[in-house]
Amino acid sequence: MRLSYSEYLTYIFLRIISRIIAFFPRKIMLLIGKTFGWFVWKFIPIRKKVALKNLSIAFPDKSDTEKNKILKNTYIHFGMVLIDFLRLPFLTLQKLENILTIEEDSIKLLKSTKNGIIVSGHIGNWEMFSPAFGLNNFPFLVVAQSQKNKGANKFFTWARESVGIRIIYKKDSTKKMLLGLKKGFLGLVSDQFAGKSGVVVNFFNRPTSIPKGAAIFYDKTGIPILSGFCILSGDLKYHLSLREMKQSVSMKNTDDLISNVSQQISTDLEKIVTEYPEQYFWFHRKWRRKV
Repeated sequence: MRLSYSEYLTYIFLRIISRIIAFFPRKIMLLIGKTFGWFVWKFIPIRKKVALKNLSIAFPDKSDTEKNKILKNTYIHFGMVLIDFLRLPFLTLQKLENILTIEEDSIKLLKSTKNGIIVSGHIGNWEMFSPAFGLNNFPFLVVAQSQKNKGANKFFTWARESVGIRIIYKKDSTKKMLLGLKKGFLGLVSDQFAGKSGVVVNFFNRPTSIPKGAAIFYDKTGIPILSGFCILSGDLKYHLSLREMKQSVSMKNTDDLISNVSQQISTDLEKIVTEYPEQYFWFHRKWRRKV
């Protein structure tokens, strides 16, 4: 991948910033992250209208004051998440264990299944799945969205793969994803609006479209889907949990199975968003007129 001069400078700049942030204690840097998130909320309200509209759809009974409070805390939360992402390349297993706990039942599940389709959403810190798996020697292939800026894309790939996982992009072949799944775990974040290429599900009692990749892989392979989330708690530590999604009814029709599995994914996400609304990325145009 050839970079332009400006893209190469972007890559180098991000590497330098990442190293500086990793040098200082995490508590200090998270405070800076909180301040940065508050500053963006106050003075550069990126996609604020979209987020408030989404919050109104999800929580119609909440007052404007409550929704604005959730949104302010969302900006602050992702200010901290950004800091932890930039520190990612310099994590070791010991450092990881100081900031992240994987539920004991989830570890047993990973060891017993040995391979699975890991499905999450844009809540908490989904990027922490990479060190949780990679530094604990669970083979992990993550499907990511490539960035328009090749320098930023190179940095993101380097940062994620530095903790022992592999990245594959959405534009890559399904065959590569299936090969990775047979060797270990395949990570998918399945809650962005997918349009006509996706499958229609209900999310907070309103139809939307989500990617159907997880359901298709399950249909093709029978490899279990593990629904998981990584939530930031009040002590500034992450808690990662996984559960196996099981079909209550056997379905022979592929379209029905894909629809059913996708709805389960959406329902799981809705439950965790309801519990931690300030940790959800409300800035996507989740609901569109046409699905």
